[in-house]
Amino acid sequence: MDYALALWRLVCLAILALVVFPLLRCRRPAGAPPAPKSLAAFSGVVSLGFALVLALQALWALAPEVSSGYRACATLDRRTYRLRSPHDRRALADRAGTPLVVNVTSEAGIVRQHIFGSRIAHLLGYHHARFGQTGAEAACNTELSTARRPAWAILGSLGQPGNPLTSPLRLTLDTAIQCAAAEALNGRIGAVVVLAPTTGEVLALASAPSFDPDSLTQASFRQLRDDARRPLLNRALAGLYPPGSTYKPVTAAALLAQGYGPGTAVTVPPEGYTPPGDSQPIRDHEASEAARTGHAWAGHGRLDMRAAMAMSANGYFAALGNRLGGAALCEAGRAFGIDRPWALTPDGWQTDDLLARPGTLPDPRDRPAVVARAAIGQGRVLVTPLHMALVAAAVANHGQLMPPRLLLEAPAAQPLVVMTAPIADKVAGLMRCAVTDPRGTARGLRMGAIPVAAKTGSAENDKGAPHAWVIGFAPSDRPRLAFAVLVEHGGAGSKAAVPIARAVLEAARRGGWLAAGGTP
Repeated sequence: MDYALALWRLVCLAILALVVFPLLRCRRPAGAPPAPKSLAAFSGVVSLGFALVLALQALWALAPEVSSGYRACATLDRRTYRLRSPHDRRALADRAGTPLVVNVTSEAGIVRQHIFGSRIAHLLGYHHARFGQTGAEAACNTELSTARRPAWAILGSLGQPGNPLTSPLRLTLDTAIQCAAAEALNGRIGAVVVLAPTTGEVLALASAPSFDPDSLTQASFRQLRDDARRPLLNRALAGLYPPGSTYKPVTAAALLAQGYGPGTAVTVPPEGYTPPGDSQPIRDHEASEAARTGHAWAGHGRLDMRAAMAMSANGYFAALGNRLGGAALCEAGRAFGIDRPWALTPDGWQTDDLLARPGTLPDPRDRPAVVARAAIGQGRVLVTPLHMALVAAAVANHGQLMPPRLLLEAPAAQPLVVMTAPIADKVAGLMRCAVTDPRGTARGLRMGAIPVAAKTGSAENDKGAPHAWVIGFAPSDRPRLAFAVLVEHGGAGSKAAVPIARAVLEAARRGGWLAAGGTP
């Protein structure tokens, strides 16, 4: 884009307005024959057309993103100017100014160096002449590039202290929490997402297995691409999984909105709950464990919603979910944004690297067996770890969901009202029971004076052992963090996912996030 040409067009437009138009309106000398009306009309049309052409050319040059056609073409544009030498790119830093990606001089010239290597690889991505751009390097390309900045940004930066075109681009990331999440995964396949529920800021987004962006070669890239564990996949945003029991807070919110309460009781027999018209019962993990070990299980008996959430009783939520119906369950999932493709950056339309895949929800017309399984996060329900972190954040933020964002200086978006504050507070209380109840599946997240609310999950799938989940927020009385942890084929969430969440919360406590008085 030639900004000098664009500015020249604006000058021409100004000259046209100041000189040509007054000439057209000037009075003719006394006694002169009147000008033909057709000539005056023709001159006016030509002048107006000339003005419109100049105005549109200036608009397209200065703000091309207003055109949907330009946006569509930009996603396919791979010309060399999009991958200029790194000396044309700003560095990246976390919220505290800690360097994340810097430009260094090597034998091969100036290259981008990732300070924390594989621990933040999927979120930051890479900017490589051979392999292109991914992650923040792609999604924040406009903000990072100093060679092709919008004209208004260049003019606005003149005279400002600290040139914003060369200073590091700061992300909302907290490096300590991010590194703790990556290290806690410890080689297991999975993902961790941590959000600030009141602002939507992404504090950590880790995916494993990972890779080293600084050691990419043609051979290593081919090996990464062909690896069966898919280390190049950002599972936090692009992996779709059944959420299992971590979806029960969504079901609980739908039940509370329809007049059910925390005291609503349902009997859960040992044989489980069999939906109408189906022959396959929905059982609890206690029944499966008893059958595996050859013991008898008496069932949960009569449970209210608090005990059912604490013990993650499938029969309870499947039965009430069926009473609720598929339409209400689907509406609740949509309210939580499960089927939305969340973008972490304002320019998320330019790339899908930091764009979460939309989840899937049940059809309102589904038969009872499908609805009952959807109520416990199985069947048609598929989510990304980011979606489940947003579920926890919406509950923590009294029913208001703040869209996720990665740029520290980007303005916060308007919140989405998922549910009323009284309903959200009741759901938060139910999730708190999963930690405080002696039978609670998330009791491993008890952290002394810091109250935590959480919900675990073990999501069955057709490719092996269940996926292990846990979602939650802390402190539960004044939430600062919301989190979601997934371990692929990890088994029980209480055993595989909870220790990872605890390591993340411990890092947050050391960083001052969970201390009284607010965020650091």
